[in-house]
Amino acid sequence: MTVPEADERSISDVTDASTGIANGTKRDVPFKGKATIQIGVLFLLALLSLLTAKRNSHAPLLSSMQKPSASTAVATLPATASYKRPPMKIGSQEKPMLYSPRNRDGKALAWDDIHARQFQRKRQRSFHSYDVDPYVTAQPYDPFAPLSKPLKVPYPIFVLNLPKTGTTTIWQYFECGLGPNHAVHWWTNKNKRIGPCLDYNIRRDQPPLKRCGNFDVWIDCGYTSKGGGCFFPAVHGLKAFYQHYPNATLLLIQRDADSWFKSASKWGNMLENWSRSCRQSFFPNDTKRSDLNEDNFKNLYRRIINNIQQFAKEHPSMTYLEPPSGMTLSSPGIGAWLEEHVGIDAVCWGKCKPDGRTAVCENENKRQL
Repeated sequence: MTVPEADERSISDVTDASTGIANGTKRDVPFKGKATIQIGVLFLLALLSLLTAKRNSHAPLLSSMQKPSASTAVATLPATASYKRPPMKIGSQEKPMLYSPRNRDGKALAWDDIHARQFQRKRQRSFHSYDVDPYVTAQPYDPFAPLSKPLKVPYPIFVLNLPKTGTTTIWQYFECGLGPNHAVHWWTNKNKRIGPCLDYNIRRDQPPLKRCGNFDVWIDCGYTSKGGGCFFPAVHGLKAFYQHYPNATLLLIQRDADSWFKSASKWGNMLENWSRSCRQSFFPNDTKRSDLNEDNFKNLYRRIINNIQQFAKEHPSMTYLEPPSGMTLSSPGIGAWLEEHVGIDAVCWGKCKPDGRTAVCENENKRQL
């Protein structure tokens, strides 16, 4: 058996190195770990760049409201991207899809989808939100099976008074005569606003009272929202009421326009909200928000009253109740008139003021007798 000869250079290097260590002298020995350090540095740099790219991928889809051109947006897509979507129809127009250069999910996202998400988030922050279930109850309203005792007029009863025209007083009048939770005023007993439910149904050509609560009298069911929602039954609900409840009762008790405006102008930002959210449906199209003044709102109030009266004349199947001319909300004989035509004792009538979601009435002692 032959033993291979060792490399003379390697043997001499080992000998010289051992001799130098034994003699205590320093000798340059090639350091083979330099390549390992370089690889480690490159690995750290790659990891840092990966973390930076991941953080940028979670940035907002729209860093600015400026929309890039189609060529720029398409050019930023990967060369292997084959995801295509058909055009989206918006109303009667057809818009081509423009793809976003930034995407969290790794899929092409249309600009129209981005705007839809932004609009959805905006509506979720407002009361005018249909992404949240607006319904109050799962039980449908049956106008042929009212829950309250019979009156001289048929159910349902829609009180068409605008806000600040004695709606709290009228609500407490029916609460006194029919019992609690038979009449609804603004809020339900489940702390839900009643206006969005009616608005939701009417916009979808459904019965206005569908799943909006088991009430027989509906008072002050309007609302406005920062998202542009505006609904008031006296303006937006009359046709739907007649279509689905042709034998219902409409009740209107007027208030002097001057006293109404004085009260409404002091009630929070009500008139300001009307000028913002209801300008298109309340005022002529050429009316600017900055031009609205006291006369505009008083004329609006009178015009709504006239429209209600005209609607009642054109739909005689509905029972329309309005005190005779000259008798307003503050007239002393309004309680006796209601007792004669509605059927609830006049002792239930008395001035009431809202107290949160309840009311405080001046004749509370008399009403409890």
